[in-house]
Amino acid sequence: MNTHPMVNTWRQSFPFFSQSQMPYLYFDNAATSQKPQVVIDAISDFYRYSNGNVHRSMNRLAQQATHAFEAVRGQVAAFINAPDAKHIVFTKGTTESINMVAQGFVLPQLQAGDEILVSGQEHHANLLPWIRITQQTGARLVVVPPTEDLCFDLEAFKSKLHSKTRFIALTHISNALGIETPIKDCIKMAKRLHIPILVDGAQAALHRQLDVCALDCDFYVFSAHKCLGPTGVGVLYGKAERLEQTSPWLVGGEMVAHASYDTFTAREAPQKLEAGTPNIAGVMGFGAALRYLESASRTQMWAYEAELTHYLKQSLSSYPHIKVLTHQQHNHGIVSVQLLKHHLSDAAEYLSAKGIVVRTGHHCAQPLMKYLGIDGTLRFSLAFYNQKEEVDRVVESLGDFLNASTHSHAAPLQATPVVAELLKSLASSRYREQQLSILNRLAKSMDSVLQRETAIKVEECESQVWVQLVIDQEHGTDLIIDSEARVIKGIGKVLSHHVQGLSATALLEYDFEALLNHYHLQRYLTPSRVNGLLAVIRTIQQQTRRYL
Repeated sequence: MNTHPMVNTWRQSFPFFSQSQMPYLYFDNAATSQKPQVVIDAISDFYRYSNGNVHRSMNRLAQQATHAFEAVRGQVAAFINAPDAKHIVFTKGTTESINMVAQGFVLPQLQAGDEILVSGQEHHANLLPWIRITQQTGARLVVVPPTEDLCFDLEAFKSKLHSKTRFIALTHISNALGIETPIKDCIKMAKRLHIPILVDGAQAALHRQLDVCALDCDFYVFSAHKCLGPTGVGVLYGKAERLEQTSPWLVGGEMVAHASYDTFTAREAPQKLEAGTPNIAGVMGFGAALRYLESASRTQMWAYEAELTHYLKQSLSSYPHIKVLTHQQHNHGIVSVQLLKHHLSDAAEYLSAKGIVVRTGHHCAQPLMKYLGIDGTLRFSLAFYNQKEEVDRVVESLGDFLNASTHSHAAPLQATPVVAELLKSLASSRYREQQLSILNRLAKSMDSVLQRETAIKVEECESQVWVQLVIDQEHGTDLIIDSEARVIKGIGKVLSHHVQGLSATALLEYDFEALLNHYHLQRYLTPSRVNGLLAVIRTIQQQTRRYL
């Protein structure tokens, strides 16, 4: 395929792609989209020229801010074809929107033995709120698992609908696999039994034409930041009678009509569900994002995204050690893969050092990954501003990683002077790619084979990590840290090298934080990796206390 002739024009709207610093290849659009200049300007202009609070004061500035704020509510209604702006509630994101429905609408109607139905591909945001209210009420959460080819199982969904089903919450498009739910069919089945249904549209908003009237759903939720807008702004659409039945989850501020020291009366929807000062500047930015999308040829964007997604899928499928979990049918901009002979985290670190932004892990869908029997996937998520040339570079870089890792089975570097030289280079390095190379060499310097069956498994790590610690009076500490991720294995070598031979008392008092800072590891690692490393250190300390 060739890059669409409009792509360069689209990219010119986004300052991210013309930055003078390291040029990133951005393939993490399912996490958040990039922002066009008009969105950035709208936020800045509000604070620079129009900063006033909404729904409160009678002064001209506040009235102008309120008028502009409510105009965006009307834009959102038009964007999803809601009957009017009164159906639109502004929240801080999809997660808050779902919690608002769970606590304000579903919880008051739920009893022990009732059931809430979800799919097996839900994001935690559309799973945990329902788990919480089942714990609060004694109701049950019923899950519709995917088919063998990871599609939504419509027959299984139909079989689980019955008189005990009180509510349904389904993703429109899976953020982990990109598969679209046959949501119209699901809603029709729900309506026959008069069961309210919520649709999580966080992944759909940028990639699908949204029409809540045609869908006939009771609630539809999504976030601004995944469709070119700013973070901290979300949308809750609800049918008029459903919003009327929803009790305020948060109270205070301008959601109240009358208040005394004894009681209060809430305003009508949507205001009753918008307690406190909203993210006004964010809403202004969201309005600019919607105007941008309305002025663009979205049909062309979607057609190009589909072609680019197929091209990426086919390119990745050519590698023998990659299993593509995503199929082309009903897919929207996501290609999720397993690496059969390499660890995901190592691949992500390698690509990140090359300036390639992807996502690895469970993608806030841990139950789905457990159901599939895997730790996670390497996810490439695209948008209309990605280029074919970028896809080629990403696939080539991943191929380089696979080839380098496959042919790197040299004998372990057991000599202590060699390890010491590597550690010296690690301490002086300031570049991620160089640090990654050194940590991979250190991983090969492991001079012992850890018996994982008898070692301590650290459960809090992003990657699987095992710790084996032995301390005796004559030789002191013997520490081995093993992991399926080579980067973590290399860091384990750093730790074990420095504490080898220490007494139990000295090990317990050892300043691991200073050691991490010395090698700049906390700056180099992701926050989740840092948390995992701290869990390893806690495990070492807990095991050390057994020898005192």
